[in-house]
Amino acid sequence: MAEKISCKAVIVSQVPKKFVVQQHTTAGSVHWDLMLESGDRLQTWRLHTNPDKIANDSAEAVKIFDHPLKFLTYEGPVNEGRGRVQIADVGTYEITIQTDDQIEINLTGRILKGKFTMTCIKDDKCQFSKNRQ
Repeated sequence: MAEKISCKAVIVSQVPKKFVVQQHTTAGSVHWDLMLESGDRLQTWRLHTNPDKIANDSAEAVKIFDHPLKFLTYEGPVNEGRGRVQIADVGTYEITIQTDDQIEINLTGRILKGKFTMTCIKDDKCQFSKNRQ
């Protein structure tokens, strides 16, 4: 059974796991998906903010459906050829603190580096932000 890392579960992970941020481009829009390895799947949040900006700010994150592990390395067409994904960032993560409505994650990616917090606001909406040291 896969671990739950949505804000509703309580887990502290001491073992680094993989994450990826994929840029999704379609005819009229661009968004990014933050995917965290969790057992045999990737828990996924949609971001409408470029990871470069999140590294110094915060962004709304919307929990969407889980993805298969193959998306850790996949780049190419999606949605029956109507869109394309490419990897924007990749690395490892550890969950350092988790409560019912927050997860603190230590990311070691090319762009997203350091401690970040995912705060669940309502339903599937969260705020993803860089922790200020």
